[in-house]
Amino acid sequence: MIGKILRVNLSDRTTKVEEIDEVAFKNFLLGRGIGDYILYNEVKPEIDPFAPENKVVVALGPFAGTAIPGGARVAMVSKSPLTGSITSTNAGGHFGMELALAGYHVIVIEGESKEPLALFVRNEGAVFLDASELWGKSTSESDELLRNMTDSRCRTLVIGPAGEFRSRIAGVFADGHRAAGRGGVGGVLGKKGLKGIAALGKTHIVPENKDVKESISKVYECLRKSEGVKRFRNFGTTGNVRTINNAGSFPTRNCRDSYMDGFESINGTEVNRQYLFRVGSCAQCPVSCNRVCKVEYEGKTYIVSGPEYETLWAFGGATGVSDLRYVILAHHLANEYGFDGISLGATVACVMDLFEDGILRNLPFESPFGDGEAMLKLIHLAGRNEGIGSLIKEGSYRLAEFYGHPEYSMSVKKQEFPAYDPRGIKGMGIGYATSTRGACHLRGFNTSQEVYSATDPAYRLKYSDEKMDFLITNQNMRAVEDSLGICAFVGGYYGLDLFSEIIYNLWGIFVPSEELYKCGERVWNLETLYNRKAGFGRKDDTLPNRIFELPASTGPSRGEAYDRNEFERLLSVYYRKRGWDEEGNILPSTLERLGLQ
Repeated sequence: MIGKILRVNLSDRTTKVEEIDEVAFKNFLLGRGIGDYILYNEVKPEIDPFAPENKVVVALGPFAGTAIPGGARVAMVSKSPLTGSITSTNAGGHFGMELALAGYHVIVIEGESKEPLALFVRNEGAVFLDASELWGKSTSESDELLRNMTDSRCRTLVIGPAGEFRSRIAGVFADGHRAAGRGGVGGVLGKKGLKGIAALGKTHIVPENKDVKESISKVYECLRKSEGVKRFRNFGTTGNVRTINNAGSFPTRNCRDSYMDGFESINGTEVNRQYLFRVGSCAQCPVSCNRVCKVEYEGKTYIVSGPEYETLWAFGGATGVSDLRYVILAHHLANEYGFDGISLGATVACVMDLFEDGILRNLPFESPFGDGEAMLKLIHLAGRNEGIGSLIKEGSYRLAEFYGHPEYSMSVKKQEFPAYDPRGIKGMGIGYATSTRGACHLRGFNTSQEVYSATDPAYRLKYSDEKMDFLITNQNMRAVEDSLGICAFVGGYYGLDLFSEIIYNLWGIFVPSEELYKCGERVWNLETLYNRKAGFGRKDDTLPNRIFELPASTGPSRGEAYDRNEFERLLSVYYRKRGWDEEGNILPSTLERLGLQ
């Protein structure tokens, strides 16, 4: 049987164990899907995300705790304090494996504690711990202290100081450094008083099944042959800087441009040449894409898990900082304080933009684009909730709004852009606009079709209807993979038939490939349904004015803005292909087809 649900009430410090319903599994799988299902049924869309009634669902996929490559990611689902929408975010590392081995695939966190708590989960059950000693500590310190309090063999999920003071861009960190960053779930846990979870399992749940072993062999054979996997082994995600910048799609200086001069200094080759210390990997994964770097700064040596492509952009391209040492240190500080690196870097870039235009005048130091020292100072202020840091920790939209210029926030639904400029990749623009958790590249990665596999270099600039088909497929497939707990860098090598085969061989539950795809479509529509009930509509499925009004000034996308009429036309095409009306409301026939009526 698939592992159980552990329901945790922080208000009265009680726990309850429930079974996972097989019908719910067949409709939503686990991971992100089961988290959505629980949140939709138990958390009203209109509540304040920081209210005690909000919940956080920690959910694994059905492959966690087994030898399935890349299947150990842990998802967290909640109502986001950043966007007000449903959000889900996930992390790699080893926590997911350990929680599954302890016998649980889902933890539902309810209520609110007045004192700092931690949770210790084992096969024998779960106990609450006094976390006062951990409060105020960084993510790496919290990981170490929590393991000292419990068992050195534990794996942990913790928040940093950012989560404690309810930052809307606070993440949750597996193993102290693997970020589930987006949407502010760390802030929700901080408000609830839960500093972290330690898990220690002993159950071996991989069956001695010849068919499972054959399925795993198929995956490894694909991984061995893949050029993409070789590239990830050599560079991790850092190798994307050159590709995306040379495609004129690297948002630069808070989206003032889409091409960064001097990008070579922050590219993956320089990470490897100057700072690479060793490589790391998550549980159940042979790829080892994590870059662990060694950096010297002010007489101290820092061993940093990272950077990733997104943080090379967030603390490099977005801020205009081309000194790689500062970029890696900023990534490290973001993790240690417990921030989403994407949103933090983009918010620092917003500060620099406001400073350069003379709008933000009350800073204690100059903060122009390209100033690495200023960037580190701003991150420290955010991590300590001091001065302008108390606004930075709210995210770029609320910061820019405070100064009377929300248009300086490069965000959708108040969540900051990631590292792909929609002026240079048109399908990504509709992807950002329609993403159920705010601007996101993973929720609809059209860059695959528009850049990586495109035979025509100019294809990325075309407003073609077929891109909406790619987008919908990408969105649905990502929902499937998130609900199976599969890493985005590995899941593409499986395919629906192989997913179906492994589920059956592991658990004896048959979900045909076409039904698996329908699960992804169902998850996407359920999230949209939740958001519509929370008040979101077509007016929110849009992009910042800068993307429509300011053409890129240099690089391969020079002269490109996003045509507003084409945007609205493609959005309507997308809605129609989704089975929604012109305002983005799901048609009754679509709800009925998906069993959501």
